[in-house]
Amino acid sequence: MACNLHIDGQIKGSVETSNSVTISVNGSVEGSIRAEKLIVNGRFVGDVYVKDLEILENGRLEGEVSATDFTIQKGGVFLGSSKNIKAEEVVDLGSVKNVTKAKESAKTKKTEQCA
Repeated sequence: MACNLHIDGQIKGSVETSNSVTISVNGSVEGSIRAEKLIVNGRFVGDVYVKDLEILENGRLEGEVSATDFTIQKGGVFLGSSKNIKAEEVVDLGSVKNVTKAKESAKTKKTEQCA
C-alpha cells in the first residue's frame, strides 16, 4: 500500500506500506506492521519493522520491534523486545515487491518448462 493509514477500528493481520501508519486511541492491531513510520496511540500486539516508531501517551505495544528511531512518551507502554537497526537495513517495500514478482515470474516459467 502506498498511502498513509489511520486506524480507528480493529485489524488482525499484516499491514505493509511505504508510508506511515497511525493507530488511534480507539484503534487496535494484532499482527505485523512494516512501514516507514508507526505511531501508536491505541493498542498493538505483534511484530514491527519500521524506520521511526512512536508510542504516544495512550499507546500500548506488545511484541518485537525493529526500528531505527524509537520514542516512548510518558504514559506509553512497551512490553517486548527491541532491536535498533540502521536506516540502510530497512528495505524499501517497492523493491521487495519487485523482487517477489520476479521470483513468482521465475516460478511460473519453471512450471511452464516442466509441463
